[in-house]
Amino acid sequence: MKYSQVLICLDETGLTPEELAPILDISNMTLRRWRDKSKSKSISKTYEAAVREGIYKLLIQGKLKTSSPNVAKLLDDSVSNSFEACIKSLGADDAISSGEVANEEATALVLAQIGHGRSHRQEVDDKHEQISKFKSFGRTWSTNITSLLTVIRSKKLSLLDKVVAYGALFYLIYPFDLIPDSIPVVGYLDDFAMIAVAVAFYVRKHPQIIQSEAT
Repeated sequence: MKYSQVLICLDETGLTPEELAPILDISNMTLRRWRDKSKSKSISKTYEAAVREGIYKLLIQGKLKTSSPNVAKLLDDSVSNSFEACIKSLGADDAISSGEVANEEATALVLAQIGHGRSHRQEVDDKHEQISKFKSFGRTWSTNITSLLTVIRSKKLSLLDKVVAYGALFYLIYPFDLIPDSIPVVGYLDDFAMIAVAVAFYVRKHPQIIQSEAT
């Protein structure tokens, strides 16, 4: 992750260092000092996770565009494919409790990081049939899963637009959840919460996709 990559993406937000600092959890003075660094130099490993998570926050908040090639390049170069790292780095244990989402933005951020993993997306693409079987759990399950499958199949959305949906569907088929799937009924409460948060995200961000293509 180069200073030049990070600064280009941050400049696209139009935000000042003072406005960016709390989002990135980095001081505004540090952000200002980065402009004096050699653009070809890599930033300290200490800041990489904070920058990556900050970029996802800016995307979810609409302060960065998912169509930005600079953002896509930065995330491709720095993404972590570790599911556990995605969960723990953002405190998702606090965001999800007994199937109830305490902080939807934080949860959407977790799902975006999970969905950005290339291997995670490939597994979802390979298991559409398995995913579709969850529709039998009830009308709401069927509607929500259909909506997320519509999102990842859409030709109108960029890959970055789809990562939250990919993350939720990967979580659904991932064998090691916060609540084991083997526990009857309760075992799927966290999966249901993840799916619901993802659908709510797309209803807010891209309602036309779900309304027009899911019918």
